Amino acid sequence: MSVRRFILDRFDQLRRRGQRTDLDSEAIALPDDADLADMVELAQLRRWILDRVADLEAERVDPRVRIPIARPREVGAILRLHIDGKTQLALKWLDAYYTQNSKGPELESVLWMRVVLLCKHPVNDECRKAANTYVHKSHFNADRTALANQLINTLD
Repeated sequence: MSVRRFILDRFDQLRRRGQRTDLDSEAIALPDDADLADMVELAQLRRWILDRVADLEAERVDPRVRIPIARPREVGAILRLHIDGKTQLALKWLDAYYTQNSKGPELESVLWMRVVLLCKHPVNDECRKAANTYVHKSHFNADRTALANQLINTLD
């Protein structure tokens, strides 16, 4: 089918669907240059994050990572679940790891990932419990421990 024929068929379909109404130019708000630049920057950041998660799933760990990751494939899979909106399934994976390996090499990462996944606004009892578990079971990262203590003491 030629491009010309395709376009003519499409116009014919549009004519058959009823009366055409013009859109009000004020009804559609186009972003200004600054907002558009922010949107592009956020899209590029999201792409970068997805690429790093894919690297973890492929067991490629960036040398800049400060905390050693013994099982990058599993960490990548959990992050992918969270990004895809399957946070409860990601939490089940983390809980299963914690149950089976309560003194395992990834304990600090697992406990911190639970805090990150559970402590969205508002801070609730589930978040405080995860932060409390992190503080009492992990002694690796002073900054994260301080943040977890703040979450424990947050009233929301």
